[in-house]
Amino acid sequence: MFTERQNHLAKIQKQLISSRQMPLNPLTNTEINYFLNEFSSCDANNFSKSGLGEREGRIFSPIVQSRHFGFAHGIGRSGDLLEAQPKAAGSFQMLQITEGMVLHSLKLAGFQTVKKCLMVPVCTGMSFFFVLTALKLKRVIWLRCDQKSVPKALELGADVVEVVDCIIQDDSMVCDYKKLQVLMESKQFDCVVSTTSCFAPRQPDDIKIIGKLAKLNNMKHIVNNAYGIQSELIMKELNNCEDAHVVISSMDKNYMVPVSGALIYSRNKALIEQIGQLYAGRASASGIIDLFITLLSLGQTGWNQVLEQRKRNFDNLKQKFKAKTVNRNEISMYVPGTNEEIGKLMFKSGISGSRFNKNGSELKICGRILKDFGLHGEGGISGYLVVAAAIGMKENEIDAGFLEYEQQ
Repeated sequence: MFTERQNHLAKIQKQLISSRQMPLNPLTNTEINYFLNEFSSCDANNFSKSGLGEREGRIFSPIVQSRHFGFAHGIGRSGDLLEAQPKAAGSFQMLQITEGMVLHSLKLAGFQTVKKCLMVPVCTGMSFFFVLTALKLKRVIWLRCDQKSVPKALELGADVVEVVDCIIQDDSMVCDYKKLQVLMESKQFDCVVSTTSCFAPRQPDDIKIIGKLAKLNNMKHIVNNAYGIQSELIMKELNNCEDAHVVISSMDKNYMVPVSGALIYSRNKALIEQIGQLYAGRASASGIIDLFITLLSLGQTGWNQVLEQRKRNFDNLKQKFKAKTVNRNEISMYVPGTNEEIGKLMFKSGISGSRFNKNGSELKICGRILKDFGLHGEGGISGYLVVAAAIGMKENEIDAGFLEYEQQ
């Protein structure tokens, strides 16, 4: 029995190393712990007799040691996140397997043509700074999407940021494509930043139209796909958009892990390698360990199931709240005609995530004042409650949220 079990584990390990894909079925916690210990045991801090350098992966607290499964060296080497560290052979093996599983998950979600992925230990917003700096992009057009992190990163990394407000079209907020075209054809910019996943009533940007304009005007097209991996429609649009040069997504929003980092990925391997070489020093492996564990815990069947469940939750949420949906926005929806107090009362009652947007707020950023911040454009649609069907949501959460909403 012991030999059979050892052979079984060795077979799974061999498949993981050779295929770098999620297993078909979820692995057990015991199996995952076994592989974590196997890989960490290959790092020098877990087997060497003596360490005479300044960084030897020493961990004082047993709790910290346990929390990180003995991994202490992080990822990358001398400022290249993709380079192997001689002291950390096991960490590098885990990194390669995790990158492969992430790419596999992106393909299963709909982005079949993706070729390379970089896992960085910073948020989605700060990842834009890395991309702009690595690709030497200094004059940026940003299609306004009212969350603060991305414009703050653009302000940090670019010399010039031109903002294109969204405009009202039917019951949604849509990019002003006429203004965008004029700006892109002016030849004064080297990059355009679009957004796919966004809060309703904002409509996801049409990345195919933007990509064609970027190609005609010799510009890079960077896509903010913060939580769009869970949307099959968005991922298929990315798959069919050859001129989306770099895509950035959040780890925690898409993979049900703690806040820990972001994914930077593309069908162009050279671009991702160029970005990986920008990072100064080594990086934390904490988020990568979380992804490694989670993707093995899901397997292909589990990943497909949570993606399908999210679709069903979207329909259920829409039906219960009688919410308005926006073309091509498969994640969030809005309930018009509500007031600010409802959002506050729901939060106090333990219902998190919903938000109320109104006009009148301002934010000074990117060299200008964004009026009616939160509405994605000056004079935008206001007075509504936003709810989202995000990955991992349970049906009972929808029921509890709706019950609280009805009682307000």
